[in-house]
Amino acid sequence: MFYWIAGCSDLSSAFTVSTINAPVYVFYAWVLGRLGLSHQALLLFNAIVTNVGIAIFAKRTSNNPLIPILIYFCLGMYFQSLNGMRQYVAIALAINAYLDFYYYGLRKSRAWVLFLLASGIHNTVFILLPGIGAALYLRSQGHKRKGLCFVGAIAALFSLSLVALSNVFMDLFPIYSMYDGVQNIALFSGAYQGRIRYLYAVLLVICVFGFLSLDKNDGRKTDTKEINLLFALFPLCIIAGIVGLVYGTSSLINRLLWFYMPGYIAFIPAVVNNTEKGWAILLRFGIASVLLIWLIAQFVENQDDMLPYVLGMGLF
Repeated sequence: MFYWIAGCSDLSSAFTVSTINAPVYVFYAWVLGRLGLSHQALLLFNAIVTNVGIAIFAKRTSNNPLIPILIYFCLGMYFQSLNGMRQYVAIALAINAYLDFYYYGLRKSRAWVLFLLASGIHNTVFILLPGIGAALYLRSQGHKRKGLCFVGAIAALFSLSLVALSNVFMDLFPIYSMYDGVQNIALFSGAYQGRIRYLYAVLLVICVFGFLSLDKNDGRKTDTKEINLLFALFPLCIIAGIVGLVYGTSSLINRLLWFYMPGYIAFIPAVVNNTEKGWAILLRFGIASVLLIWLIAQFVENQDDMLPYVLGMGLF
C-alpha cells in the first residue's frame, strides 16, 4: 500500500488509491514517498512515534519509567506493535490523550489534538471512548471507591453486549471481518486455545488488589501519585480484564483491547506501591513470576511471528 500512495503525484490521488480510512497516515506516507524514501522509512517513523509515545506515557506515570517499559515487554505489547504497527502508532497517541482527559478534563486542547491525530491514523481508536467516558466520570466524582464499583459494573454490562457490538463494529470497519466475530480460536499456536484468559484473570485480580489497597474512608491518601494513577487507569484495566476474561479467545476482541492494555504498565506498579508492605512483597513476587512465565511463552511460541529464530535442540 505504501508504494501505491508514494507513487501518486498529488495527495488527492493518494487518498483515492489507499485502501484505508486513515487520512493522517496516508498523508505522512505520501510525504515520505515524495521525499524519495522507501517503505522502511515509514516503518522507522512508525516505530519512533510508537516507542517515544509509550516512553512518554511511562515517564508521566512513574518515577521509575523502566518498570512500566519492562511490563510493556512482558505483556507482549512490543511484539504486538511490530505486527499491528499502524494501530500502535494510534495507541501511543491515544493513551497520552487519555491521561490528559482524566487530569485536565475536556478543555485540554492537547488531549483533543492527540486523539484526533490517533483517529486519523487508525479509526478503531474510537473503541477507547467508553474508557475515556468512565475516566471523566471518576474525575467528576473525586477519589471515591463507590465510583470504581460503578465503573466495574458498567464494564461487566458492557461485556455482556459485546457480541452484538462486535457485529456492528465489523459493519463499520469491514476490514476486521477477517477475524470473524467472537470465536474460540488459537492466538499463538494450535496448543494455545484461549490460554490468554488466564492472563486476563490475573490482571483482573490485580484490579481487585488495587481496589482493596484504597483507603475505605477515601480520604487519607488521596494526594499521592499512586492514588491518582489507580483512579485514572482503573477504567482501562477493569474493562480490559473483564472483557478479556469473557472473550479472551476472540482475535477481534483481543485486537480491540490493545487500546486498553497499556493502562496496566503503569497500573501494576501503582497497585504494588499502594499495597501494605507485607502484601506488597508477595504481590511483587507473584506478578513478576506471571510476567516472566508469560514472556517465556511468547518467546517459545513466537507470538505474532516476530522473532527471527526458532528454539530447538536447546540452542537458538
